[in-house]
Amino acid sequence: MIGFDIVCLSSSTFSSEERMTRYAEKILTPVELNKWKTDGKNQVNLWSYWALKESAYKIESRQTGLRRICPKRFIVLPHADNSCHITSPIQRYFGRIQRTPSHLFAISGPTPQCLTETEISVFPLSSSDSAKQSAEVRDRLRKEGHCFGENQQSEHTFLSISHHGLWGGYALYQQPVS
Repeated sequence: MIGFDIVCLSSSTFSSEERMTRYAEKILTPVELNKWKTDGKNQVNLWSYWALKESAYKIESRQTGLRRICPKRFIVLPHADNSCHITSPIQRYFGRIQRTPSHLFAISGPTPQCLTETEISVFPLSSSDSAKQSAEVRDRLRKEGHCFGENQQSEHTFLSISHHGLWGGYALYQQPVS
């Protein structure tokens, strides 16, 4: 399985450093919080932690059926090359973050191979309505020749979609069949 999350940076600003720090204290473990502070309390880095945790959560929620995210359950250990390890009480994941001036996205999966072999598509959305955004991402998948049922999975194909602010996208991994 794979997980994917997008954060629209223009829609994700804090009104003050104090609010940003309070949010960081809610989602980051003490070690992550210390690293974030040491790295200069950068807003983009904070959203990177969030997106990586959310991408791992999307995998676990499909595996366990639990639908309540607890960000501190997911521990992100970043590496210098925008890759990371994400550990939860259930599993260890590999993750990768990609940043642009307008948005960032995170992908996570059980192996480094699935991250490099995953098709990722990120595109601007025409609507700010969440329900319409989800439909727009699904329409884009169909137009690009990817048709899936409600569970968005098959035995060897895994899909994760995301939308936030002005951006939508998906990550599609087709596991090699042995």
